[in-house]
Amino acid sequence: CPIYIDTGAERRLFITSIKHGLNLFIFNRLPLQSIMDRKHRLLYATILVIAVVIAYQPSLHNGFIWDDDLYVTKNLALRTFEGLKRIWTVRGATIQYYPVTFTSFWAEYQLFGLDPAVFHATNILLHAANAILVWFLLECLGLPWAWLAAILFAVHPVNVESVAWISERKNVLSGFFVLCSMLLLARLYLKESRQDSKERNGSKYRNAFIYIAALLFFILALLGKSVTCMMPLVFLILCWWKCGRLSLKNVTAMVPFLGAGIAAGINTLLFEKTLVGAHGPQWDLSLPERIIVAGRALWFYPYKLLLPAKLCFIYPKWQINPSDWHQYLFPAAAIAVLLVLWSVKNRTGRGPFTVASAFAVTIFPALGFINYYPMQFSFVADHFQYLAQIPLLAGAAWLGFHLSGNKGHKPHLVVMLVVPALLLSLCVKTRLEQEKYRDREALWSDTIAKNPGCWMAYNNLGCIFANTGETRKALPYFHKALSIKPDYFDAANNLFAYYRNTRQYDKAIALLHKLLRLRPDSAASIYYNLACIHSLKGDKSTALTYLQKAINRGFALWKLLRYDKDLENIRSTDYYKQLLKQLPKSAKAHKQTT
Repeated sequence: CPIYIDTGAERRLFITSIKHGLNLFIFNRLPLQSIMDRKHRLLYATILVIAVVIAYQPSLHNGFIWDDDLYVTKNLALRTFEGLKRIWTVRGATIQYYPVTFTSFWAEYQLFGLDPAVFHATNILLHAANAILVWFLLECLGLPWAWLAAILFAVHPVNVESVAWISERKNVLSGFFVLCSMLLLARLYLKESRQDSKERNGSKYRNAFIYIAALLFFILALLGKSVTCMMPLVFLILCWWKCGRLSLKNVTAMVPFLGAGIAAGINTLLFEKTLVGAHGPQWDLSLPERIIVAGRALWFYPYKLLLPAKLCFIYPKWQINPSDWHQYLFPAAAIAVLLVLWSVKNRTGRGPFTVASAFAVTIFPALGFINYYPMQFSFVADHFQYLAQIPLLAGAAWLGFHLSGNKGHKPHLVVMLVVPALLLSLCVKTRLEQEKYRDREALWSDTIAKNPGCWMAYNNLGCIFANTGETRKALPYFHKALSIKPDYFDAANNLFAYYRNTRQYDKAIALLHKLLRLRPDSAASIYYNLACIHSLKGDKSTALTYLQKAINRGFALWKLLRYDKDLENIRSTDYYKQLLKQLPKSAKAHKQTT
């Protein structure tokens, strides 16, 4: 382009050059011969990778945060080859039965040790691969501006939680496998070009191989994170969109996928309830309450995708009131949108309904109808929409294409100027969001700043200070956590430990009695702590009384009873020895093993 623009012709040349350049790199509109050229495809894929690396480079300097100890740093299964075997064969060997995810952690630990940069780099590369797969999939489906949707996915800030949080490897890894599966199925059943039609009707062995590969990728996705179980339903929605109906062939092809997805979903549901602990009063929601939660969530995620401001690690938990009719407006509006899009599909096409239904189906496991552990903190989280956002981004690209008003596939100059600015702003926001994932203290400080009612954040921040010896600095955080949630057992236990260590026994006793009234379900542990405190005070009779109550309520930790120094004052008494004889058979068997 000329530097000096003196004539109208040169001005038009300058503008045309800008339009051509942006059209080339942003909207992926090259002549047909060029778009199929491997060099150009490699160029676009490279740009996606570079965009992801630039956007997520700050994560390479971050450390381990919440849950990373259970998944990586304190996970004994990563240490040995026997641990790798247990990852696949023993339920409970890891915090979740996601053997593919934990195998990736195992491999990294064996090769590089506990270097957080390696774990972060793997997440970043997986996200880059997923962005490329999104582009390939949408292009295979014949969507305009597919590359634009892919780069939006690559740099959007709502994905920071999935990429910058090491424990969410399960999101990016399962996403990789499920996108591979979807791409193979799309090429096998949905691509419409004449050449691909010949391929579909070609070698039966080749098609069978593609189908089996797609099924294997889907199973790997389920073993990475079972939330991908909704993929077969999404694929059937795409079949209806492309063909206007569901053929028996397509439905039959999805039967093995549906079977695998149902099995994985049931396994995770049981795992969450029995081993993770997703049961109790905080999960006992009525059907109307769950409908309200689902309705609000269906609007929350598109809102955050559209306006990614104040992204929070733990969002405020909504107050659900089934007696308030206003709260039913959320699910009612969501259902109304689906009904309207369905009713106008003959005029607008099947695309809008496909986008909305594919999003709703993908996000369904996180809508609150199924109990999951984080529900006790919040009903929503950014990482829940890692895959669900793809239909929305594809729909946004499709809408932008049609609103540009140019059927020649050349975007309007205004659009071409707005989109690069949008991508740049999203990339900057993504980089800034990673600061809070620097370490645990930064994470919980940011959470408290954005969600002052997050009782868990106060307790966890207090634990950080307590573990570094700053117990006085930790004390206000434990008090704050209990002021928000008086029955919060972990915070009460941490405060009790502080009182015990500082010999403020009367305050410890008062705290435990208050907790006993609020948490009768934890009576065995509370009675045991009361026995310890009274033993430290020298009140042997009261200590033995509470120890008796603890054992009667099911307290049977033989090692603790036998070696806890807090019980030294009563361990030599005959009554203490009689109490040990009352332990359940399971505890006695553990005693013999010990």
